Amino acid sequence: KRVPWHTGFAMAHRLRSRNARNVVVQQARSAEQMLETLHGILYEEVGAGVHHVAAAEKTWSESDMTKRIVRYIVKAASASDLLSLPWRDAVTKFVQSAMGSYSASCQEKPWFYDLELNHVFGRASWELLTSNTTRPRPDFESVLDLAEMEYQSYLDQTLHNKAMWIAVEQSFVDAKVQHKVFTALQKSYQVALDLAIQDTRPMGELPKLEGFMKKWIEDALTRSWNAVNNESERLLTERNSASLFRKLMAPFGPDHPFSCVPGVLTQSIGRPPPNWAFIGQQVQSIFMSWQSQNSGGSSKKRRKTAGSGGEAIAEAAPLSPIERTAASRRRRNRREPADLGDEDEDAGAALSAEEEELPAASEAEEPDAEEPLPEDELLAEPPAAVDDDEEEQPEDADDEQGHPQCTSQEDCLGSASDGLIRHILHGNRGDCYCNTCWESFRQQNPLLEGQPEVV
Repeated sequence: KRVPWHTGFAMAHRLRSRNARNVVVQQARSAEQMLETLHGILYEEVGAGVHHVAAAEKTWSESDMTKRIVRYIVKAASASDLLSLPWRDAVTKFVQSAMGSYSASCQEKPWFYDLELNHVFGRASWELLTSNTTRPRPDFESVLDLAEMEYQSYLDQTLHNKAMWIAVEQSFVDAKVQHKVFTALQKSYQVALDLAIQDTRPMGELPKLEGFMKKWIEDALTRSWNAVNNESERLLTERNSASLFRKLMAPFGPDHPFSCVPGVLTQSIGRPPPNWAFIGQQVQSIFMSWQSQNSGGSSKKRRKTAGSGGEAIAEAAPLSPIERTAASRRRRNRREPADLGDEDEDAGAALSAEEEELPAASEAEEPDAEEPLPEDELLAEPPAAVDDDEEEQPEDADDEQGHPQCTSQEDCLGSASDGLIRHILHGNRGDCYCNTCWESFRQQNPLLEGQPEVV
């Protein structure tokens, strides 16, 4: 049976390194000596891997591909702090830094996920540590295992992000909505997975998978609804929400093995099909719950036990999106009384009459989108439909137009009040983005480098 080239190459590499397997580095070499040796090793091993995927590249030559990849890895290895970090920290930081530059430049290439570099990073990490001055010294196999694990983890995360973005693009048209839904998916995924893994109750894979999906769908849709805010009812529907999660089952098509569903939950049953009935049922249940609470308009209270006295005291429940929207509208009406017509005054008065049932305005602040939502807020309600005579006042022009100096231009997510970040790529000054856009990019690639721009 023929061994795949990358498997065979890795085997040959390990055989060539047999003498180093149980060797522990005894003394540190100079950084210059290490980088010179590393450069030669990388050209040989990266070049051998590139040779097998070069046919898929339409722009760069095989030599150019090798030079670029080698440059990304050598640049990461040149960071002086790697020589004084504990070896595990040094290897982790080196691999993540090199992969950040490599993926930023090449992840859209058709060969990116076919080029195997795990053995390359293992060998490069070993060479890097020959200049590391810390103790204790690791053995070759330990270094190889850690480097390959970090490389594969970064590659998997990159592929996962790409898959989620493809599903979002296919389900939503508006660019701003796409970014907000993508961010919601990212932030809620790991929380849902951690809860599923930590659930030690005896159950089969399917119930555990359903528990993960229920949590992910609830959290992601609620975050998305709150982020889209007053346009949620129009932009986030039951139909496109169900379409989104169905596409996440097989984002690259039914013939591609990848799925956004974690493999640890489907080892025996396999990934669910795109038409998995559970997704539609769960999304429908969430929207029905929102509609029911919207029409009911009941005020919610919860009980909380006081610390030392143990007395039960009444505490206002966190505001739902309906209540937050109403409170936001009231605050806006109070700020701009001169702009209200007779009909708007009537609408404002009606809202004020309802205010007695709502918590105080100080409690109406939007929860920080960066923090996980509490369990009792996961099924948040959509805001009530706004009649024509209750149209909201237009927001500030700065919020509508984005930042005038942001490279995103008409797709800018921020405002003129945002600070600016200059992208630093390979030590060179790149494009300039507002803080809001920059943070959205960092969600996709946490290793992006930038520095504040002085205006």
